[in-house]
Amino acid sequence: MAVTFEVKPHSVSPGVQTAEILLDGEMVAIIYPDGEKGVKLVSAHMEEVVQSDGIGSFPPIPDIRITFDPQPYTIEGGRIVKHPKQE
Repeated sequence: MAVTFEVKPHSVSPGVQTAEILLDGEMVAIIYPDGEKGVKLVSAHMEEVVQSDGIGSFPPIPDIRITFDPQPYTIEGGRIVKHPKQE
């Protein structure tokens, strides 16, 4: 599966850019600024999130790795409810 990115304007905040994360051409997440020093990544398709302190890797820089599993979902009672993929 191919992961690509597209930079687009924020749909609500004028002058703010976002980075859409696409998996095989399907948007699975979006990154946008959060405050003056942060970013926020949002996705209903995150399957696994692993944070590393960087020890044992080169260069020894902390990272976060995210695996996506896109599938249909609805929002019910303030929660994401995933539904089986239709084959």
